Amino acid sequence: MSIQSVGASAGQYTPPVQISAGTGTARPVDASLEAGKAQAAKAAPPSREQLNQAVKQIQDVIEKTANSLQFSIDEDLGVSIVKVIDTESKKTIRQIPTEEVLDIAKALDKLQGLLIKQRA
Repeated sequence: MSIQSVGASAGQYTPPVQISAGTGTARPVDASLEAGKAQAAKAAPPSREQLNQAVKQIQDVIEKTANSLQFSIDEDLGVSIVKVIDTESKKTIRQIPTEEVLDIAKALDKLQGLLIKQRA
């Protein structure tokens, strides 16, 4: 948790502090921790193969505990899809995002492509 003085002027810098759990004492946040967070934010996004592997691992774990959840990635949009499936009838109870939203996103993507072609 970082705390910065509200009354500090724009030119005055107050280093962030961290509240220790249980003691209520404040101590400066480690600069290397902040640098590590910044590096993690700049890291390259995972590849398609890494995403598919992660989804497969999640699916394997979920199958053992809750048969009614299914995770996948839409190939056209690259969007994660979560489905709640009735274990008896195997019908989809709920999907996030819905099929309609996926169809709209795909249509908008095509429309954007046409718009760029017309401008070029």
